[in-house]
Amino acid sequence: MQSNTEWNQKFLGIRLFDTPADIGLLPPFFYEYVNTPSENKVIDIPNKVIDIPNKVIDIPNKVIDIPIVSTPPTTIVKDKWFEPRQRDTLFWCVFTAVFGISEYLLIGTKYANREWEEKQSAILSFQKSSGPLRTTNYKITLGKVQEIISEYMTNQSSITLLGLVGLSVHYRIQIYLIDSVKKTHLVYTPENYVQTCYIYRHDVLKSKYRLALDPVVLDDSFCLESFTRPLRAVSTYKMGELVDLAKRFSIEYEAKPKKEDIYRKISEYVVWL
Repeated sequence: MQSNTEWNQKFLGIRLFDTPADIGLLPPFFYEYVNTPSENKVIDIPNKVIDIPNKVIDIPNKVIDIPIVSTPPTTIVKDKWFEPRQRDTLFWCVFTAVFGISEYLLIGTKYANREWEEKQSAILSFQKSSGPLRTTNYKITLGKVQEIISEYMTNQSSITLLGLVGLSVHYRIQIYLIDSVKKTHLVYTPENYVQTCYIYRHDVLKSKYRLALDPVVLDDSFCLESFTRPLRAVSTYKMGELVDLAKRFSIEYEAKPKKEDIYRKISEYVVWL
């Protein structure tokens, strides 16, 4: 009677690994499968082609199913915009605006590592000198500087609007954050910047963003004062200005509204939540 080993060699075409050279073929296979199960990897071993994403191992005359391996969402690139596949789309939109789509794709599966490296670089920079953070169009106190550093040191699901100030300074990039539904936008402007990017908020999923690949005209968009206080102080507006703003945003108000009441309604509508 033939042994299982002989039967496997004869009918399944499975070879033995008798020599160090044969055994040397195994590490690349295990490394790719264990460490990067979600990537589309094709590992070529002599006379064997193993296609992980299609869940099929092709051995002569045999097809063996393997468990489904979950894959990350697909990165979306269209003619006018780019949408990262990571949960923190805001961070990766800024990263891609700075380094380009090619650099983003070259990271492979090491996105978490690269994000950590970028944030650590920003932390070191801010610890040496926080001056650039306090010379943006936002009033960043020393307390806020510490908040930004603390945010970068923790594993948050998405960068905050305060943390975005740090990215704009670290990368020396002016950032326009646009809400196309409300027709409003925020702008982050460091003292010295070398480029500008335009990032759109998702129409429905407010925590997701996408990067515009071309400059954007914002003639019909209202620029908010800041992410903490969207309008200037009420005393700086004339009643007619507030009425015009209310009409612009289709905000209903009483026939003879008080200035403070109409100001409050506008502020509640345009605030970035």
